[in-house]
Amino acid sequence: MQKVFLIICMVFLCFCALAQADPAACPVRDGDQWSPGLTPKAFVRKLILRNPGFSLAAQQRIALEIKSHTYWCDNFDEIAERVRQAYQERGYFKALIGSPMVRVIQGDTRRKLIDVTISVDKGQLYRLKDISFTRITVFPEAELRRQFPMSAGDIFNTGKIHIGLENTRKLYGARGYIDFTPVPDTKIDDDANLVSLIIDVDEGPQFHYGKLTVDGEESKPGARATLLKAWQAYEGKPCNDDGLALKDFLRDIHAAPSVKFGEVFRVFHDEKSALLNFQITLAKPPEGLLVHPIAARAQPSAIHH
Repeated sequence: MQKVFLIICMVFLCFCALAQADPAACPVRDGDQWSPGLTPKAFVRKLILRNPGFSLAAQQRIALEIKSHTYWCDNFDEIAERVRQAYQERGYFKALIGSPMVRVIQGDTRRKLIDVTISVDKGQLYRLKDISFTRITVFPEAELRRQFPMSAGDIFNTGKIHIGLENTRKLYGARGYIDFTPVPDTKIDDDANLVSLIIDVDEGPQFHYGKLTVDGEESKPGARATLLKAWQAYEGKPCNDDGLALKDFLRDIHAAPSVKFGEVFRVFHDEKSALLNFQITLAKPPEGLLVHPIAARAQPSAIHH
């Protein structure tokens, strides 16, 4: 569900679109992975905005934002998209961003250090008119509206819209609506430079905790029965997508503090019954098990009972 949500947000940002250092060598950042056959990675040394329409200080802040990311040398358009996002977060909803002109300063087959020049037509400054929701039943509109850190008349900031969408996802997820999907759309008043945001809501079903299955060998007699008895307090309750109940369950069975719920639960997403069923293996299960996004992405391991 997280992937679907992020894809929707990226589609929204795409729809919206109609500083300097002299390092001695190409930087290598933490987590920078490369292998033979891959396209070289690029690191921006200098960003030049033509006709930026901003103060030097604001340009430098945008440059810092752009330079904080790593890019692939076959996709410099990502740099332009990030510049467009920076303008949209500052209220220039229809900013026109040119194709990046790239000059390689130095590098090798793995990494390139580049200077980038981009032409900008920032257009008009837009402000928020209102935010409305369709097809909502679980929460009142006023509560959903409070999830967005913007008031009518504020500069229309797409970054804050993203925060509001994420806040609504968490709000629904805490009630068990883990398939909740918001689809944002905009209505633009070019004469008044105002933007209305309309969010079509697919709430999805409310999921509950289902059955727990305990597999594997007991390290002591009665371990399986103890786990199943403890689970009775959770079965049938609305689930939440932050795993809070699963953490409480581990506390109830006196699991070691180092044990993480994503390491011990295998989750089965039953769409038809709107249930999340769980499995615990007392011995280490096979490698490579797939888990639902509700669980942390970690290798399963054993609970020793």
